[in-house]
Amino acid sequence: MAVQADTDVAINQLMAGSHSFKPSTPLWDSRFGDDCWHEKSTGVYLIWMDFIFGRGTGKIHPNAVKNSRYTYCLTPSMVADLKVAAAIHALYPSMLANARSNKRSTALSTVAGRIEEVAKLFSIIIIKRKLTGGMLLENLSDFTIDDLKYGIHAFTGRPEALKRGLKLISHQNVQKNFSSPLQWTLLDVTKSTFAWGRSPESEQISTLTDSQFLMLLEHSRRSIGEFMTGMNFHRVEQEIFPKDYPTKFDAECVSANILSAFLCSDISSEEAAERTGIHRRRFSLALSDVHNSAMMIVLLLTGMRVSEVEYLLDGCLEEKYGYWFLKSKVVKGKSRSAPPVEGWLAVPLVRDAYAVLSFLCGRVDGLHLFSTLHESYQKDENDSFARGALNTKFNRWIARIDTEQVFKGHHFSVHQCRETLVAQLASQEVGLAFISMQLKHVHGQLNNMPNLVTASYGQYRSQLLTSVSNMLAVAREDALLQVYGEDAKLAGPGSTAHKVRIDSFFAGLGLFGEDRVKYVKDMARKGVRIMPTSIGSCTKSFIAPDGEKLPPCAGDYNCDPNCGSHVVTERGVHVIKARKTHAERARERESFEAYKHVWTNLIAKFDIVIGDMAKKQEIQ
Repeated sequence: MAVQADTDVAINQLMAGSHSFKPSTPLWDSRFGDDCWHEKSTGVYLIWMDFIFGRGTGKIHPNAVKNSRYTYCLTPSMVADLKVAAAIHALYPSMLANARSNKRSTALSTVAGRIEEVAKLFSIIIIKRKLTGGMLLENLSDFTIDDLKYGIHAFTGRPEALKRGLKLISHQNVQKNFSSPLQWTLLDVTKSTFAWGRSPESEQISTLTDSQFLMLLEHSRRSIGEFMTGMNFHRVEQEIFPKDYPTKFDAECVSANILSAFLCSDISSEEAAERTGIHRRRFSLALSDVHNSAMMIVLLLTGMRVSEVEYLLDGCLEEKYGYWFLKSKVVKGKSRSAPPVEGWLAVPLVRDAYAVLSFLCGRVDGLHLFSTLHESYQKDENDSFARGALNTKFNRWIARIDTEQVFKGHHFSVHQCRETLVAQLASQEVGLAFISMQLKHVHGQLNNMPNLVTASYGQYRSQLLTSVSNMLAVAREDALLQVYGEDAKLAGPGSTAHKVRIDSFFAGLGLFGEDRVKYVKDMARKGVRIMPTSIGSCTKSFIAPDGEKLPPCAGDYNCDPNCGSHVVTERGVHVIKARKTHAERARERESFEAYKHVWTNLIAKFDIVIGDMAKKQEIQ
């Protein structure tokens, strides 16, 4: 009760303009008087000296300056006022009339975002004044409305974010506590005084190609399977990882005790290698590989944001209604103090990845699944990988495992996993409503539209028109263009006849190049789709079947691959190659000769399709 009374007194004083923050006033894991404010749980910093001397001067980092798009050059007086605004927004958000919620406090990331936006604006104006020989500006109160009009016009960021920052410092309860009042009011910001313009189109994060996605998926699941087999762990995913899966983690050599001792730094990597009979570097690389693989599977198959995987804690796997979910402590738009109530669907492979990460982080007494393997490197037992560190870690790992150079010239970022999941789900005609649910996005109220952010993932923003069907049309367009496109590469017994037939059809209509592409896209918009087969697509028309009866293969996904209507796209051949590898392994493990013969025949079918595609690519 005493704390509440003190809070009421402080709010009353702030509203009267008679309160001053003491240097010792606590703010997150810092004090008001500190040059750097820090929130330990999120790793967010607000470095006040950067706004005076430029980014990177307050907290040295090699990328701080070269990656900065803006120059900061505020005065100490301006920064002093901004600190007051930041403290009010942090400690007393409820006293701001434009506050979005009735929270008792605000996260440092939110406060830092508001302050950084206005710091960019004022720096733009100061630089312009210096270049034109105008009067030097010392205080925030020196900026005129005309200055702001110029700055807003020259600002290249998101106007919505800048507007929120200006609303904060323009609020009457904030201005009262500045060194001097501003030359504009909150009404100027909210009404038509300034021309805010439109937000620039956000740069689309590219999705991983099919080859890249399949390479990461195949390598990661193989690595997890080898580890769990070697360590005698129970596996949930039995279809991908049969019980006799080959492994470089030999249970007779790499016991859980030796691995635990190594992870806890009780024994060195040299001693662990000596006990296991494995070369030290090979031992360390194998362990690093399964660690990266398990994290990659979680990212590829859940669609979590980086901020959410940072707070995946050991024990977050839960079963509900017969399904398994990974629950993060952090959910976008919700307080970090709230208990985790939302989860990301965890398929069997994700559950195996969780088991690996849980074991590895538990050996170093860690809480976070996405954290370092080595206790000696941890600054704090609750630390997880920083966002930039994950990108660096994965890029180095991919460079080691990418033997076929499918990532050559490509810089991987964690968010591409989220983009790629959407693209892959949409290509399989999974409804956008379900994709939005998996990504934890909110749906429109009346028109069944997915959240606009969801629509931007997987490069679908341009296709967002009137309904969910328009979103899924993008995936259908891609599928149809692979079968009916001018440059379509096809294999299979029906590929040659099909190519001649469709080329003649479009030539008869006089459709070439972009006109042909537009026609195929219109087909997708009208709901035309490809009928999938066991290893390809069927080009037979079932609209007007011979004899007014559907052929016996209609709806049978296990149709005869030798059928003249059967074609396989270039994308499908990548899948067939993976299936061939699986079939070869199954044949090697099979002890019953008759079953070996079945696998041999299947491999022969795959070889025909793969060889056919190779010939077509050589010709083209």
